[in-house]
Amino acid sequence: MELNNIKSNFYDYLFCLLIIILPYSIKFPNILIVILSLFLIFDFKEYSKIDFKILKKTTLITLYILILYWLSKGFLSNTISENKYSLYVIILIVPILFLKIRNSDRILFAIIISVFILSLRSIYGLIIHYSANNELLPFEGDIVNAILGMERPYLGFFSVIAIIISIELSLKHAKYKYILLAYSVYIGLFISVISARISGLTILFLIILYLVFYIKMSFKKKTLLFLVLGLSIFIVILSNKNLRERLFITNNYEESFAKVKLHEPRVIIWGCANEIMNSPNFNHILGLKSEKELDNLYAFCYDEKLENKHRANFFITSKLNSHNQFIGTYLTSGMIGLFLMLTFFISQIIICRANYIKTFMVIALFFFFMVEVVLLRQLGAYFFIIVICIINICPLNCSQKHLQS
Repeated sequence: MELNNIKSNFYDYLFCLLIIILPYSIKFPNILIVILSLFLIFDFKEYSKIDFKILKKTTLITLYILILYWLSKGFLSNTISENKYSLYVIILIVPILFLKIRNSDRILFAIIISVFILSLRSIYGLIIHYSANNELLPFEGDIVNAILGMERPYLGFFSVIAIIISIELSLKHAKYKYILLAYSVYIGLFISVISARISGLTILFLIILYLVFYIKMSFKKKTLLFLVLGLSIFIVILSNKNLRERLFITNNYEESFAKVKLHEPRVIIWGCANEIMNSPNFNHILGLKSEKELDNLYAFCYDEKLENKHRANFFITSKLNSHNQFIGTYLTSGMIGLFLMLTFFISQIIICRANYIKTFMVIALFFFFMVEVVLLRQLGAYFFIIVICIINICPLNCSQKHLQS
C-alpha cells in the first residue's frame, strides 16, 4: 500500500517537474511525457480509478474534432510535412496523462513556483542590463527576450495564470492565504515592470469583470473601487516609461499613431493577413493548403510592403507568423477551422461561467490567442493544454455561489 502511494505521488511530482522545466528546455519535457505515458500504460491497477469519461466533455471533443480536421486536411492535401502537426500529439496526450494526477493542487503550486523562479531570473537579467546600460528594459528587439530569459508574451501569460491560480489556492488553503495574495501582488507588479501589454490589459479586464459580475457589493463601493483602480492604473503608467512607450502613449495623437506603424509589427503582419484573405485565390471555406504556403505569402507581402529592406529582411528571415491564433487558423483552416476554434472557446465560457477562476483562465487564454499563434510553438502548445486541463479536470471551487456565501 505504501509503495503504491509513493508511486502515485512520484507521478504527480514528475508532472510538476514537467511544468517547472517547460520554459528552459525543448527536449526534456518531451522525455518526461514519454515517461509519464509509460507510467500510465503499465500501472494497470490504477485504471479503475481514472475517470476517462471526463475526456467526453463538449469542449474537449470540439478540440479533438478541430485537430482531426487539421490532420485530415493535411493528409488529403499531401502537406503533412509542411505543418507542425507533431505539436498536436502534446494536446492529445496531456489530458489523458492529467487524469492520473492524484492531487491537482500540486500542479497548481508547481505553476506558482515556476513563475516565481522565472520572475527571479528576469529580475536578475533586468538588474544586469540596468547596471550596464542605465535603462530598465529596451523598447523592443531580441535583446528583450535575452534579458527576461523568455519571450515576453509567454512570460506574461504564464504570470497571469499564476495570479489566477494563487487566488484559487488562497481560498482553499487558509494558512497560506496572505502569502499567496502577496505573491499575486508581486507577480502583478512584475508584469508591469516587464511591460507585458496584453497581460496587463488581461488583468485589468479580469478585475473589471470580477467587480461587475462576480463580487456582491453595493453600487457605491463598486464605484469607489473603480476610482481606486483607475487611479492605480494612471500611477503605474505615469511611473513606468517603458510601459508608456510600449502602449505608444505620447502627447500627440499623430505621433502615437506614427510610432504604432513604425514599432508594432502586427500592423504590417495583420495588413498582410488581410491582403491574403482578400486575394482571389484564397479559399474561405478551407483556407490555404499549409503553414508553409502561408509563410511564403507573408514573405512576399513583407518584401512588397516594407520600404525599409533591412526591416523587411528581418521579418522574412524571422518568419514572423500571424501573431494572432484566430487569424492564423482562418488563413490555414478557413471558416471551418475558425468556427471550431470559436465554438471551443464559447462552449468553454458557457460551461465555466459560474466559476470565476475557470472563466478568468479561459479569458486569459483568449486574450493570449489574440496576439500570438500559440499552437505553432511547443511551449505554447504545452501552456495551452495544461491550462485547458486545469479548467476541465481540476476541481476548482471558486464559483459565484461560493463567493457570495
